[in-house]
Amino acid sequence: MADLERLKREFQVDTVFFVDSVFNDPDGHYLELAEALAARQIGVKWAAYFSPKGLTGEGVKLCRRAGLCAVEMGTDASTNVTLRGMGKPFLWADVARANQILVQAKVACAHFIIFGGPDETRETFRKGLENIAGLENCVVFGFSGIRVYPGAPLLKRAVAERVLKEGDSLFEPVYYVSPGLDKGWMDRQLTKAWAGRRDRVFPPQEGQRAVAMLRAFGWRGLIWDRLIDFSAG
Repeated sequence: MADLERLKREFQVDTVFFVDSVFNDPDGHYLELAEALAARQIGVKWAAYFSPKGLTGEGVKLCRRAGLCAVEMGTDASTNVTLRGMGKPFLWADVARANQILVQAKVACAHFIIFGGPDETRETFRKGLENIAGLENCVVFGFSGIRVYPGAPLLKRAVAERVLKEGDSLFEPVYYVSPGLDKGWMDRQLTKAWAGRRDRVFPPQEGQRAVAMLRAFGWRGLIWDRLIDFSAG
């Protein structure tokens, strides 16, 4: 609380982002912070990385009273098959429910979804697009392939599936794409499916260019949250 009050008082900060990898921890410690923020009413808005697992309407309402303005969701995949392949501890139904809870509370939400990860096929890719189409009043950032890092479990899988060779250098970025899935085809399909949608961003470079331009004009904050219009809901 003291840190936030100082940011507000000495630097006129009006928005902060908690960069914990998962803010809404399973033990509920984040609710203690939210209760303290709601009680102090410091006047600082905030956002954080959330997981859809265990998210409740009451918890979001409390965070909203405490100043929560936006959530970046580590969704990572778009079907139950690919969520399991990524080792995620939740199902797509959890993602859809969490999104609806945030929409009802009028909290802006962005999903970050990777296509081409473990167990991705053309069938799961198409199903994933259908699932994403059902997410209302949110922004979705799409990514193609997963960067492989030394020591990561994905590296073992990539070698076993002959996506990479044992001992390949990872100094320059190397990306895993599920075997049998053509990355060019996937990128073209994704670009076509999201064409004309300002709330669906692919490739990532497009979003980065747009953000850089807006910041050059003096825009502050997350910026992507302004792509959501709750007035029609």
